[in-house]
Amino acid sequence: MSLKIETGYMKGLTFDTVKSSKTRYTPGQLRRTLTNIFDFNGSNMLEIFSGSGGVSFEFISNGLNHSHLIDVNGKSISIIKKNANKLKVTDKISAIKGDFRSVIPSLIDNAMSFNYIFADPPFNLGFCNELVKFLDVNHLILKDGGYFILERSKHENYSVDFLKHLKLDESRDYGDIDIDIYYK
Repeated sequence: MSLKIETGYMKGLTFDTVKSSKTRYTPGQLRRTLTNIFDFNGSNMLEIFSGSGGVSFEFISNGLNHSHLIDVNGKSISIIKKNANKLKVTDKISAIKGDFRSVIPSLIDNAMSFNYIFADPPFNLGFCNELVKFLDVNHLILKDGGYFILERSKHENYSVDFLKHLKLDESRDYGDIDIDIYYK
């Protein structure tokens, strides 16, 4: 299956998806909305649970300078690299096979930080609490003034009472999907 890039200089180009019943894709309308909210020009991003990389490719099409994409699935990493080659943006992505719990501390150890973090974890498996808490503890991964965007099921309940470094800016409802936007 292929999806289209919705906006920017690559609008209309397609990218391949991971063939798995466990993989869910960020809808085109939502990707388009995020490009209207944020100015990605010259920024860098970390995408967690990246799947086929569609969010990163959409944002690159709208000025994002570079994206590091993390996924535990080797097939996802292969598809991301294939898509980057097809879209001629191999210089704008770094695909990393691994778990965010080990990759992020390694990136921090290498003095890496990002203007944006986007995460689309599997729905209703408890990742939201863990991920938000993990990013708050490992807050150096997000630059001051940066944003963390969490795509989640509207049915997933989690708490942000414990946060010290990230602040919930707003939540937006997109049918069965909610987007929580945090800033630092």
